[in-house]
Amino acid sequence: MGIEYDGEVVVEINGVEVDVVSFDDTVTTGRRPVKTMNRTKRAKGSVNGSESVEMKITAPAPATGEFNWRTMKDAQIVIYPVENPTKRTTYQDSNVTSVGSRYQLEGEMVRDVSLYCLRKVDPK
Repeated sequence: MGIEYDGEVVVEINGVEVDVVSFDDTVTTGRRPVKTMNRTKRAKGSVNGSESVEMKITAPAPATGEFNWRTMKDAQIVIYPVENPTKRTTYQDSNVTSVGSRYQLEGEMVRDVSLYCLRKVDPK
């Protein structure tokens, strides 16, 4: 018997379902090496920093009724698999840093949105 994996996800922003093409998140731990001058010519330790979460969303741009990405501030984003709605990941206090448009041959116009959040809550 094969392993089942989660497939498509639902994205909700402040309780409103938003159509997206892709959703990427990157957690930066903040840890970094401490470089010192020594005989071994390598770092001898590390320091803990502040964790940060950055996200990228690609969303189709409909002809009418498009979500206003530029005004999104302190939003709550929830994503969960269609087949397993109890497995929710929540991004709290999410803010948009940039919005771009992309046009392609034989494809729909999309918005590329960069965001960050102050807290990520993983499913239990």
